[in-house]
Amino acid sequence: MANEKQLIVWILQTGEPLPIDKGFPRPMRATNLTNKLIEKGHKVILWSSTFNHQSKKHRANDYKEFKVNENLEIRLIPSCGYKKNISISRLVDHVQLAYNLRKMLKREKHLPNVAFLGFPPIEVNFVMSSWLSKKKVPFVVDVKDSWPDVFIENLLGWKRRIAKILLFYYYFATRKIYSQATGITTITDKFLQYIENFSNRESNKLNKVFPLVSDLTLVDNNFDLVDNWWDNIGIYNDNTFRVVYVGNLSSNIDLSEVKRAAQLFKERNIKIQFVICGAGDYLKIFKDMMQGLDNVIFPGWVDKKKISVLAKRSNVWLIPYFNKENFKLSLPNKTFDALYFGIPLVSSLEGEVKNLITENKIGMFYDQTNTLEKCLTQLHADSKLQTLMSINAKKLYESEFEFNMVYNELVCHLENIALKKND
Repeated sequence: MANEKQLIVWILQTGEPLPIDKGFPRPMRATNLTNKLIEKGHKVILWSSTFNHQSKKHRANDYKEFKVNENLEIRLIPSCGYKKNISISRLVDHVQLAYNLRKMLKREKHLPNVAFLGFPPIEVNFVMSSWLSKKKVPFVVDVKDSWPDVFIENLLGWKRRIAKILLFYYYFATRKIYSQATGITTITDKFLQYIENFSNRESNKLNKVFPLVSDLTLVDNNFDLVDNWWDNIGIYNDNTFRVVYVGNLSSNIDLSEVKRAAQLFKERNIKIQFVICGAGDYLKIFKDMMQGLDNVIFPGWVDKKKISVLAKRSNVWLIPYFNKENFKLSLPNKTFDALYFGIPLVSSLEGEVKNLITENKIGMFYDQTNTLEKCLTQLHADSKLQTLMSINAKKLYESEFEFNMVYNELVCHLENIALKKND
């Protein structure tokens, strides 16, 4: 739908990098949507936290506003922060965020035309959605994790029942958020079904799926320094068969099969190299796990340009998640990175990732029987299979997951919701 007037759009997202952060962090959902809204002529007020979830450092000590440009303002909500993602201090941080957001909203005199709330966390979403609902402002809740169910997914029987009772507020608040929302957006069809079942919310055209795609295009195509950087750490532009992972290194990642495969390839003197990129709580744990395996390299965090060069030197894109229910419903952004670069996907993740791989012939799925070592051995020996999967991956990206297509549709969705209110 063509933009009929300039909209003022609020975006709430407390756990992603921001345009004001140092080091040119990779844009995620909120920043990608912000950029596309501004490109379409709208104004954005982006609400986030003073605490940076990625770096575990504070952006500011107190409430802060940044006027980035004519069409973008960033408002930071104070919170105490936390050192570990799974911790009591993180829960305290979220409660404090919600409390401070409530105080800020009491002073707010200007209403947006539409709002887009990144879910979770639950607490700030509950405060913002309640305020918007009271003010009769249409808003979309963008769901990327199955909170609060994710807290109890490993519990069974009486433990699960007791945990649900203890988490009563979170279940109540989440259902309230979903019921008050004008529309729900999420990342896969299965995730949308889960949300509608969880909240007893009826399916309608205001509930839509928008995958977590990223913009990987580069303005600067001078790669000399980056090429040298990869060469210096032993990732050469040669014929080495290379398996890569790019992402956060957390307790959600299972590298046990990588270790087993790397050991077998080293014993057989087969030149297959594993490159595990990223930072996180488990970086040291994973490094210790791979001690003595010189065919496993940990380059640390890498930016978009380094990822682009690495992709040209790689044969397989790895998605080694544990099979938790939350992840089975999802298609991580790493999936679309592989499709963009035309690299075969190899994953242990059941559900949506497995279905995407098998239905579109863009990679291989490994488990206890068809192990990672077997999959990589087959791909290593069959360059024609690699090429076929690569072609399929590129075609799938262009037809269903191309970045501008997805975000143009998301902007159009928000425009329709805002303009319907004004009809």
